[in-house]
Amino acid sequence: MKEDSMKSGKKWLAGILSIVMTMAFMPMYAFAGEASSGSADTDAVWTVEDSEGFILGNYNELQDAMESGREYDSTIILNRDASGKGAALALSYGDSPYFNFDFNGNTYTVTDGATYGAESERAAICLQGDEGHVTFKNGTLKIQNCEVGIHIEGACTGDAKITNFNIDASGSSDCANAVIAEQIAINGNSSVKVQPGNNAIQFWSDSTIDTAGTIQGKIVNKDEENYYSLRIYNGLFTEKPKDECIANGYAIKTENDGTFSVIPTEEWAPMIAKIKALQKEVTEAEHAMESDQKEMDDNMKQLETSVGAAEKALNDDIFEEDVDINKAISDAEKSIQESKVQVKNIQALLEQKGTEYSEKGKELYSKCEELIEELNESEYDSGNYNIYELESVAENMQTVFSSDKYEEEEYNPYLIELEELNTNLNKAEVKLGKAKELSNNVNKELEDTLNAANKELDAAKDSLNKANKELEELNKKVDTLQNSLKETQDKLKKTEEQLKNQNNKPTPSPTVAPVKKPGQVKGLKLKAGKKKVTVTYKKVSGATSYKVTYSTSKKFKKAKTVTVKSGKTVKKTISKLKSKKTYYVKVCAVKKVKGKSYTGKWSAVKKVKVK
Repeated sequence: MKEDSMKSGKKWLAGILSIVMTMAFMPMYAFAGEASSGSADTDAVWTVEDSEGFILGNYNELQDAMESGREYDSTIILNRDASGKGAALALSYGDSPYFNFDFNGNTYTVTDGATYGAESERAAICLQGDEGHVTFKNGTLKIQNCEVGIHIEGACTGDAKITNFNIDASGSSDCANAVIAEQIAINGNSSVKVQPGNNAIQFWSDSTIDTAGTIQGKIVNKDEENYYSLRIYNGLFTEKPKDECIANGYAIKTENDGTFSVIPTEEWAPMIAKIKALQKEVTEAEHAMESDQKEMDDNMKQLETSVGAAEKALNDDIFEEDVDINKAISDAEKSIQESKVQVKNIQALLEQKGTEYSEKGKELYSKCEELIEELNESEYDSGNYNIYELESVAENMQTVFSSDKYEEEEYNPYLIELEELNTNLNKAEVKLGKAKELSNNVNKELEDTLNAANKELDAAKDSLNKANKELEELNKKVDTLQNSLKETQDKLKKTEEQLKNQNNKPTPSPTVAPVKKPGQVKGLKLKAGKKKVTVTYKKVSGATSYKVTYSTSKKFKKAKTVTVKSGKTVKKTISKLKSKKTYYVKVCAVKKVKGKSYTGKWSAVKKVKVK
């Protein structure tokens, strides 16, 4: 009987706690229903991810992989060495996705080309549409039975960036062109090879070659009078490049085997060494920063898990029938203590890394400024090193871990997330205190009542053992005891009603809000620099990225658009602009929900004259 009474008491206590906790604290549970991405299948040939790292799918056919990523800025990963048919994609007007091919050190052999129309050429990879932007890195594309290797062409622009990547059509006599694109950038240790007499590269706008690899075949510009739009800084060539393609400060050297290499002149070599040294220093610092960011992200995730565990124990576990309430409270208390330690560690790490990268960023930014000034005074071409991008990395480094405010509003993502988690942690601690207080009070009252009842029952048993003639008197005592228990139960029921009346507000039902487009970008500001413009604007709530469109035309004819891939970044530097020209700029916010992009209204148009 004693065991049954204790079980009944636990159920009753769980019911009381359920009512109190549900009505008082349920709105603060912030971690339920968190979305999770799919998983990569390394048995498949291709895995496709969106810009957020969400797995869009796993495929064995290249055509299927490209189709799945056509509406996103997607990365197409080659999981292993494989062979198969090529892929051709004709985009609708207005589509301008970025396809990032990462071969992950593997080789894909195209055994048969693909076409996007009855009259189109058979291609290994073909992208046709309004705009086309493609990068290839870390691997080899072997081409067989194709008339063209990579063909990227858009009504507005079509560009291909090739880094540490080999395009090998040397075994295919049919392949007249290995790469066709309006703009081509070949970097790192990349090679493009075709059979003699065929075209390795065909372009018709600003392009660069800066590779430690080999270009085997012809280099052809559709605009035959504008070979100056190609700049060559490095590479080994089987066909001698045109003199007008060689960057200032560089020269063609004829090798013993009849090939041609492009090397810095004796006068320019020291400056190239200086540029590469700075590039190496910035890259190493950026890699270290990215590693620290990953550590910080992991710490934030662990803190989120600990806070979520505390809230689950107080919101869900405590409601279960036959629950060990004291264990649920103990689990919540343990998670809260772990969370407090994690908060202190994260705060210390943010302070340490904030100081470290603020100082390093300022140092590198100063070096970039000095080098830019030195390059501006020089008559030579700075090369495909993009010092302004290095400067942008150094500038971002100064605020990535430290306070980053815009018009007194904090928008450093780590500090914002830490503040939100700390707020939830404080609420969980308040909830824990109330749960412990209520549990202690009810348990004490229940224990006293049960102890008194057990004592009376023991006395009744003693009386029964003495004599049967006392049975009638014993029954009266039992009746009295039952009445006492009923009064106790009535009292407890009355207490439960009082608790219900104290929390009589109904729990609001969760509603699923429709996806709301991001708001219009406000506070657009432009700052002119030497052949560049720095664009700043106010952060738009809920935005995951921004589009920055600029043109020399008020009506944005032949406009170009760059994408800021983080909704937390409110600054973008546009370089390689024409000096003394007036540029018109507008910005809009983009919100991506479950893979679908929603675009906000464009900001007011601003104009600026470039220095």
